[in-house]
Amino acid sequence: MIIVKELLPDNSVKKNPLRGDDKRVQTRFQYRPDIIKFLFVCESVPNNGTFFYHKDSILFNHSLEAFKKVFPKINPANFLSNFKAMGFYLDDLCSEPVNQYKSGKDVKKRKTLRILYEEDLAKRIFLFKPELIFVTPKDIMPNVVRILEKLKMKIEIVELPFPVYNYGDAFIKILNDKLVELKTKHKLLIE
Repeated sequence: MIIVKELLPDNSVKKNPLRGDDKRVQTRFQYRPDIIKFLFVCESVPNNGTFFYHKDSILFNHSLEAFKKVFPKINPANFLSNFKAMGFYLDDLCSEPVNQYKSGKDVKKRKTLRILYEEDLAKRIFLFKPELIFVTPKDIMPNVVRILEKLKMKIEIVELPFPVYNYGDAFIKILNDKLVELKTKHKLLIE
């Protein structure tokens, strides 16, 4: 088991199992709102080294495009601060990259890792108590549903296709439509 440091809300440090790369944990924590209303649950950080909170991933770019359609003043420089200010947060089911496991026995390993990390994510979802969860890729939907059933939590879920290949436009449209609804319902504003 990998043991890494994780920042606590008071900026003290504790050792926490299964939380991934220290730098990514610290960067992610920097953008965690005090109250998480809308949680994006993704499979894992990419194996290629990109990261949503480093502004260099496919997911960052497509999310930015969807948000810009609803909030025209959003740009790459202010997106993450506004994402946080509106109560959005992105977390991963698996705290280690798993997208490199694509065929044969590797697929079984990927599915096994997803199941192993469910308890870790369940603790965070219980702590966060979001009003809504966006799930991408759709392949992890059974994991998220199982977590919510175990927690006995009824939270609205929006499935998003992961924005690769020809799914980028669908990702943007589904996210955009939900953002329009959330903007009105929650009076979301940008800084």
